[in-house]
Amino acid sequence: MVACCTTNCRSYCVYTRAIGRIWGMSFLAGHLLLYMEDVYMAFVALANLLNTPLFRALFKPKGLEEAFTGHYRLHKTLLQQNVPAVARHFNKEEIEPDMYMLEWVLTLFSRRLRLDTAGRVWDMYLTHGE
Repeated sequence: MVACCTTNCRSYCVYTRAIGRIWGMSFLAGHLLLYMEDVYMAFVALANLLNTPLFRALFKPKGLEEAFTGHYRLHKTLLQQNVPAVARHFNKEEIEPDMYMLEWVLTLFSRRLRLDTAGRVWDMYLTHGE
């Protein structure tokens, strides 16, 4: 599986030379390979996933800042509304969403969540989008 993951990541780098290697790509490729037996179809799924508006915005110059400003703001608001104690603690410790959210989004949570939980997040993302 490691060889297939490496092959798909390298293939994507060749497929999109202007973008090249993306941090977190191996987590996405590996997660797809867990559910797909055909390596080529896993590559196609990876390429399609990385060509969504969210990921495409990240790869533009200054895209990261533009793409995530609204997401960070929305995350802070939802955090304050739904778990105010955590929001207060984050404010007190000066923890901003940009310190942790980028990794979550670039790997679609597959690096930090248990496999079954990450699979559920992926189901929701692929079904409903951003």
